[in-house]
Amino acid sequence: MQSATIPAIGQEASIQSVDVSEQMAVRGRRIGVTVLAVFGGLWLAGGCSLSGAGIPIYLCIAAVAVAMVIAVGRVAATPLLTPDRLRSDPLQVRRGRIFHWINGAQWVAAAALIAVLNVVHHPEWIMAGIMLIVGLHFLPLARLFNHRPHVWLGVALSGWAIAYPLILAQGPTSPWGPIGAGLILWAAGLAALAVLAQHRPGASNG
Repeated sequence: MQSATIPAIGQEASIQSVDVSEQMAVRGRRIGVTVLAVFGGLWLAGGCSLSGAGIPIYLCIAAVAVAMVIAVGRVAATPLLTPDRLRSDPLQVRRGRIFHWINGAQWVAAAALIAVLNVVHHPEWIMAGIMLIVGLHFLPLARLFNHRPHVWLGVALSGWAIAYPLILAQGPTSPWGPIGAGLILWAAGLAALAVLAQHRPGASNG
């Protein structure tokens, strides 16, 4: 009877692999919601500063961002893997390395864009250009983490970066550009938060 309750070595390795993947998915979404909340708030604050918004608007933005961060801590408050466990998983090590490459390339591209646009005396396009770079960087992340919502986020943000200078009266300097970007990031963060809440331990799936 005891042998039926003890997994074989291969089965145990498979269970551990699944456990690592599930824990990493939770960990990734937790970090993702936090990042989207913070950077969404920064884009919104930047747009509001261009429109001359008052202090109450900034306080509301900060309150929503903080609420999202607190909420993700509550709905995803599951025990996560220790750093030693994460470092011992080859797939997660590889993903982490590639993630840092993609993120680093995003920052390098943004810095190069700023330098070039200043040299050619068109700094008004910096905001839209950075927005496009940020949107595009979600596409390889979607493939890396096999996370389809990143595709929609990348397409939405990149599309908005291209569209808003063409359709808004103030062109690339319109405050609605960064405001729209912030709302897109927040929408993605809230969607990820809803997924975490739905799959948290003890949650009802209907």
